[in-house]
Amino acid sequence: KVFTWLYMLLNSGVNKTDPILWWVLSFIILFTFGGVTGIVLSACVLDNVLHDTWFVVAH
Repeated sequence: KVFTWLYMLLNSGVNKTDPILWWVLSFIILFTFGGVTGIVLSACVLDNVLHDTWFVVAH
């Protein structure tokens, strides 16, 4: 998904000063970061340690 979104942005011809471009790039970065932290929470040991912490809420 992320690669498709980035490919779409690169080939769309959007101006670099356009605010929507920066909004979309921010969304992609946060979406990817959330996915990576979700992988961390899938480990049973870390899930037990991080259960009921702000890490889970922030994820």
